[in-house]
Amino acid sequence: MSEITNPQDAELEEVVLGACLLESKAITLVAGILRPEVFYTETNREIYAALQSMYHAGQVIDIMTIKEKFARRGKLEFIGGFYTN
Repeated sequence: MSEITNPQDAELEEVVLGACLLESKAITLVAGILRPEVFYTETNREIYAALQSMYHAGQVIDIMTIKEKFARRGKLEFIGGFYTN
């Protein structure tokens, strides 16, 4: 019997993560539904796990707080570094 693979859409994963970082109410809509394991891309899975953890801890979620969280953990480069324009 072949292994069943979940549908994969890294671009959609990034849209969900972006929404959570830009709109404070977005994480409240997905935190109870999505689990980190449903993210196909390891980087996206790691970011979502951090967002979900911050949400459950009652922390403010935005681009700066997630940057600081990954910088403290020494994983900022793993998630792609910090975007500068």
